[in-house]
Amino acid sequence: MKKQILLIFIGIFISLGLMLSSVLADDLIDQARELLEKYSTATPPPELSDPGDWNEIMQSKQAGPMVNCMPHYYSWVGREITIWGNVHWGDVSAGNYEWDFGDGTPTETGAVADARYIAVTHTYTTGGIKTATLTVTDDDGLIDVDQTKIDVIPIVDKQQRINAAIEDGLRWLYLNQNANGWWYSSNDDYGMGTTGLAVLAFEENAHHGNDDPDEDIYAETVQLGLDWILNTYGRTVSIGVQYAGDPDTDGDGIGIYFSDWPRAYENGIAILAIAASNQADSVVASGTLAGMTYYEVMEDAMNCIAWSQADSTAGVYRGGWRYNAYSANNYGDSDNSAVQWPVLALEAIGKNMPTIHTPLWVGTELAYWLEYSQDIDGGFGYTSPTYWDNNVKTGAGVASHYYIGTPITDPAIVKGLEFLDVHFYDTSDELSVGEMLGGNYYALYGFKKAMEFYDITTFGTAPIDWYEEISDYLLDNTSYGQNTDGSWPGGTYAITWTAGTTPTSILVLTRGVVQLQPIAVISSSNLPQPTDTPIAYSGANSYHQNPQEFITQWEWDFDASDGLDWDNPDAIGEFVTWEYSVEDTFEVTLLVTGSDSLTDTDVHFTIVNDTVNHAPIADPGGPYASRVNDVITLDGSGSYDPDDRGITLYQWDTNGDGLYDDATGVTTDVLFDHLYSGLIGLRVWDAQGLCSDSTAPKYVTLWTSNVDLELTENNVTVSNLHPAEGEVVSFEATIECHTEGGANVGEFVVRFYDGDPTIIVNPIGTFNIGPMGNGDEETVFLNWTMPDTLTHYIYIRADADYDVEEYNEDNNQVIVELGTTLPPTDEPYFCPNPYNPDTYSTYPGTIYPNFDDPANPITKLRIYDIAGELVKEREDVGNISMLWDGKNEYGDFVANGVYFIIVENQAGEKKIIKVAILR
Repeated sequence: MKKQILLIFIGIFISLGLMLSSVLADDLIDQARELLEKYSTATPPPELSDPGDWNEIMQSKQAGPMVNCMPHYYSWVGREITIWGNVHWGDVSAGNYEWDFGDGTPTETGAVADARYIAVTHTYTTGGIKTATLTVTDDDGLIDVDQTKIDVIPIVDKQQRINAAIEDGLRWLYLNQNANGWWYSSNDDYGMGTTGLAVLAFEENAHHGNDDPDEDIYAETVQLGLDWILNTYGRTVSIGVQYAGDPDTDGDGIGIYFSDWPRAYENGIAILAIAASNQADSVVASGTLAGMTYYEVMEDAMNCIAWSQADSTAGVYRGGWRYNAYSANNYGDSDNSAVQWPVLALEAIGKNMPTIHTPLWVGTELAYWLEYSQDIDGGFGYTSPTYWDNNVKTGAGVASHYYIGTPITDPAIVKGLEFLDVHFYDTSDELSVGEMLGGNYYALYGFKKAMEFYDITTFGTAPIDWYEEISDYLLDNTSYGQNTDGSWPGGTYAITWTAGTTPTSILVLTRGVVQLQPIAVISSSNLPQPTDTPIAYSGANSYHQNPQEFITQWEWDFDASDGLDWDNPDAIGEFVTWEYSVEDTFEVTLLVTGSDSLTDTDVHFTIVNDTVNHAPIADPGGPYASRVNDVITLDGSGSYDPDDRGITLYQWDTNGDGLYDDATGVTTDVLFDHLYSGLIGLRVWDAQGLCSDSTAPKYVTLWTSNVDLELTENNVTVSNLHPAEGEVVSFEATIECHTEGGANVGEFVVRFYDGDPTIIVNPIGTFNIGPMGNGDEETVFLNWTMPDTLTHYIYIRADADYDVEEYNEDNNQVIVELGTTLPPTDEPYFCPNPYNPDTYSTYPGTIYPNFDDPANPITKLRIYDIAGELVKEREDVGNISMLWDGKNEYGDFVANGVYFIIVENQAGEKKIIKVAILR
């Protein structure tokens, strides 16, 4: 909710009554400005805290106690954390608890003083996933036990901090819910919106009111909030046909809204919470809506939003919404602050209850308002395109465009993103109201939804990684970062109280919607592409919301018009290219699969058009890594012009400030005399004066380092390169650490994969090792059973999760080929054949002469090239295994070609083996 805007509405409503529709737009804006200034320092009513009798509210109705522990938690070594749970008493409402921390330290015991919050503090001194156990024994001797997992990493990690911040915030909300289910205040202006935000924060972190309360400690909390919204403040209103069409899709003649002061803001928030409840078939227990299912409630709520949309009679305000949640034609005018909440509600209903269909004319009408209210600089205004443009209303405008199906390539979105780029770091807007990085949590949420809808991870000229910037702000800002109790401070605008800022911050930090599932993200050019030219697509920005899971597969379909056949995808892999032979607009779909088998899709539209001049493609090379004080040559020679007109100018941004003014030329040298980690960018121009894709500037990472981890073929041994099906293969991999200046490497991951992990990730072993100092070595061992008779490529990666920035990133991977197929035992052979020394230098090829008398020792071994020149010679070979690593007598690799290996035994028998060297 937006406090000032709500106060403006109240003031205007009282002073103008029902004559608002006759007030000229300029007069309305002037009065709104006056009221904004008048109420800019107004404070909301005091927060109420009435926890009530929790045992009566949440009675388990069983004989013995029912114990619950907090959800999976995230921490790091040396941090003091709160570990907590609760108990629902049975017939006896007193007893004792015991906490076992799962790390071998003494347990903590005591009498249960607060059944709702059995909390202790603890500090883990070692990393790993710990299992904490809560045991409660009531005074009759009945016992119940529950456990929780605590993921402890050795060092402070950004993602771990975000996870912990979300959980701490949810705990604060749990402890500050009032007895009848609402948060903050019974005044439903504040209470309805706050309660909706709090419920939604739980739901978007996979806690639902219909979850088993013995499995989800927050299930009853969420349901209490939903019940308060539905039972207490659900309202109906008669609706009818509008100028644009009939909003009554179910024909019952009613619309539904929430609250006694029916504003679009809190009404939209309440709908978001109900739509995400994951219980369409649940029935409202009491109140005006008693007997209706949540599904029926949502359809009538959608109808009410459609009915209250500004009609064509509203002139330039046509298609938007303003303050009233249940008024035909609303106020006859619109503002983008209010518009976002009906739009977000409609989007949530459609996503969570897809069989509810909003009338098509609602989107058509909304397009009128969006076109009118966008300023020439891309910003969206309040009640007109030039009045009070800022981030929150521009975020609302972009999100609203997504709802009506506007593609990201549309000028409205491109200009909107340009405005957000320019004003992202503003702390106040043109009316001196706090912006999203100036205590305006309301603005943060609207901006986040726009970015989430369009799957935008970075944007702008720098570019801006908006989630990284905002998460840093919410974690660490001295004025508006998270409090030690898990809450967030009061804001400067609209949502100014902790019960509102806390769920809003959680929602902004929570990636995706509702479920902890994988999120597919396609990265590719948004500009037209030519026919018969490879177009690059990347799924590398896809991610899994659950930090315990990861993306295992990327599948691509490059033309949705002929159907999506995921049994036969067009391509598989994290990075792929595709060519189109005809001009058209193609819908590209990426399907990602997580390690938990959950899936997600993303869509990208590729325009293929030969009649336009296509932008050149910038390729800055990299990523780059080096030692401090080493010269790094940046190489842009991979850049090209799809139209073959040539590139005339290369411009470099070598300090990541978004300005391409640091160097020119195909290559350029940079040197850093200190540890550095940042971005470098390149843009190029073609002979026609067109610049490389400005909507997706090409940046790569660059860092200098004083540490290196080394995993080479010389440090890997394998028990058998030709195991039979079902045979166990033993791997031994030693990782060396090299550091300078006394530096150390923290904990990192070594992982084995069955197959190329850039195509299909199939991990067969994961090891956490470190910390390590200069000269340290650590060895990992893996036993793996050969599953079949096929050839398997086993990838072994040190620092598999790329946690360590090293000065040499090229020595972290070894590939082992395993195959069961061997030539007949009575014929001489060399394996593998052909032989690639680059791939198999750790595993020299094996010579199998297969003499009839294995007891007769081999005395000579000669290797000749095809010209008959002697390459290598050995005598007194004996019966040991004979190996050749593809090198000559001088230790140099031989050239590609055919070689003859002649072996002779003591009896004078000779065998000749032909082998192809192919590098």
